[in-house]
Amino acid sequence: MIIALTYLLAGGSDDMKRLLTWLGFPETKTIPASLSHDQGVKTLKIFAQVREPSRDFARLHQDLAKQIAVVARKVSWEPQV
Repeated sequence: MIIALTYLLAGGSDDMKRLLTWLGFPETKTIPASLSHDQGVKTLKIFAQVREPSRDFARLHQDLAKQIAVVARKVSWEPQV
């Protein structure tokens, strides 16, 4: 209920939907098994936007740090030339 309300109050954007998929200690079944490179980049960019504001909320900040690592492991990264 709280997550749905947060989503609606934030305008229901795709970025907010992506953020809520990963944060707030979601059920494992909501986390994608793998991510494309583009999905990983988009997710990490959203995480970067909320990283600083989340510092005042210890559990959220810790969850964010954990999920950054999870996203990084799920993407096949390629070196840029």
